[in-house]
Amino acid sequence: MGETYSWLLDNIPLFVAFREPTKFLIVVAAAYSVLIGFAITHFYNILNGKMPIPTSLTKSKKHYVVKIVCTVLIISTFFLNSWPLLTGA
Repeated sequence: MGETYSWLLDNIPLFVAFREPTKFLIVVAAAYSVLIGFAITHFYNILNGKMPIPTSLTKSKKHYVVKIVCTVLIISTFFLNSWPLLTGA
């Protein structure tokens, strides 16, 4: 990864602004916020009956519930990692 980063630094104009790799976290955080927002809206619509459960993707409701639970666990991992930021601890 170091060689790729050095090449980008040398060959991409204005890439010098990202000489510290942690600045990419802003892009990751923005992507998380958009994707989590879409996921919450999608689940809200399914739970309120505004959107039918896609039967072409799942064979049973149990399968679909498992997918929802896994998605919620993945999203909760994001909040677990940011717990010190949220609580100030």
